[in-house]
Amino acid sequence: MKKPICTNDDTKKFTYYILFFLILSSISAVLFPFSEIFTHIPLAQNEGWNAYQIDRVINPALGPLYPDPQNGLIFNNYPPLSFYIVGYFSKYVTHDVMVAGRIVSFLFMTASCFLCSLCVKSLGGKPIGIILSFFIPFLYTALYFRWWFATNDPQWVSIFFVLISLFISINCMKSNKNDRYFYICLAAFFSVVAGTAKHNELSTPLSITIILFLYDRKIFYTWCISGIVFTALAFLCLDAIFGHNMIEDVFFHPRVMSLSYLKSILVSLGWMATLYIASIPCLFAMKDKKLRNVIAIIFTVCLVLGICQRTGEGVSDNAQIDTLIALAIVIGMGVSVFPEKWQGYRTPSMILLTIVSIAPPAIKSITHLPGNIKKIQQIPAQQKRWDAIYNMIISDPRPSACRMLSICYWAGQPYTVDMFNLGQYLKLNGKNKIFHDMVENKEFGIIEYSYCSDKDCEIEKKALFQNALSNYHMIRIERRFGTFDRFYDVLAFYAPND
Repeated sequence: MKKPICTNDDTKKFTYYILFFLILSSISAVLFPFSEIFTHIPLAQNEGWNAYQIDRVINPALGPLYPDPQNGLIFNNYPPLSFYIVGYFSKYVTHDVMVAGRIVSFLFMTASCFLCSLCVKSLGGKPIGIILSFFIPFLYTALYFRWWFATNDPQWVSIFFVLISLFISINCMKSNKNDRYFYICLAAFFSVVAGTAKHNELSTPLSITIILFLYDRKIFYTWCISGIVFTALAFLCLDAIFGHNMIEDVFFHPRVMSLSYLKSILVSLGWMATLYIASIPCLFAMKDKKLRNVIAIIFTVCLVLGICQRTGEGVSDNAQIDTLIALAIVIGMGVSVFPEKWQGYRTPSMILLTIVSIAPPAIKSITHLPGNIKKIQQIPAQQKRWDAIYNMIISDPRPSACRMLSICYWAGQPYTVDMFNLGQYLKLNGKNKIFHDMVENKEFGIIEYSYCSDKDCEIEKKALFQNALSNYHMIRIERRFGTFDRFYDVLAFYAPND
């Protein structure tokens, strides 16, 4: 009778194969995005908005980081930490704000994936689970959440700090040493730090709060008290440094909310469908009830809060990134416990779950490689196309107004108007005639406004311009740049009537 194949040897060999395959897939996935980092091509809607804020950190003479939100055209509804990190990285390393933002975002994203794998390791995950919990968020972000992969955006800066908090909290729960009270205070500190980069990154801190309340009341009270103290100190410091405008604009800026926006969640749910499918048996396979409940809480809180955030206009797929990380933890732990279910034999369930989890991005990274190589070759031509747009804007000596702010940014225009946030303010009955009067008086040389194809766009356009755009005529329309699939808008450019 043949001796059964040893699970440990079989799993170890499979783990090496998967690691090798995931590394190749990741290299393939990042080739095109990495080639775009040093270009002056818009990669995401918010890149220019962030760049203008960072410029004010580097050069305060441009104006305050938080101007009066009630009497102007520009708004800053994000906390300041990421602007300073990118600003100083730009000042001392890249000397280019947009490039700095893209590099910083990628570094923090990679570090966040690493922290995700450390959380799985601390929970008792095996090597295959640790590997998957790194590459799942990495590959899915690179191939599906592309607006947040190596783009100038603070999302991953905040996620990095909350994952530090989660990692410390997990280890505190496993420890019986007295120093765990100090470390849970440190975890609370990092959660508050995360809030100074992006204030709505709440899923992980809330998950920690619920878990500690249920399973470790002693450090729960320390977590809550230290969190309240650090939050109060953060508010006092930010108010002292930036004034009341910062508190008002970050925490009270108007946002149109509607359940109708939830329909857009179907896209990201489709991207992660196989992860949801794989997560179900992973949760049921965990015999350790406490472990299963801890992971289920993290996943549920991230999922629910992500869905709630999608009810806000302008909130996009980044609301599901926390859920992606939670799914990576669920699957990382799930494939770790499956080898224990059939001691001494092959573990087809673990292998199947691994394949189901990573197949979509891995296959896409390989099958899209020829197309991505072609895109890399076309970058110079695409840059010329964008340069022609920038030159058109530069040719008019008057200031310009762009809804996609990176266009005006790279054309060297001053920060004149934040159309999205001004539109939110006006759509909720805010009073501001400054922009309307400037358009009415033809003070802008060029106005860029995305071509409207839906109801929300038409409402915003009407709120912003109030028919004043009739004093302008369309001079150029740029449809989607076919080879660059991170860019979706149809751009329309207007010039004053003679």
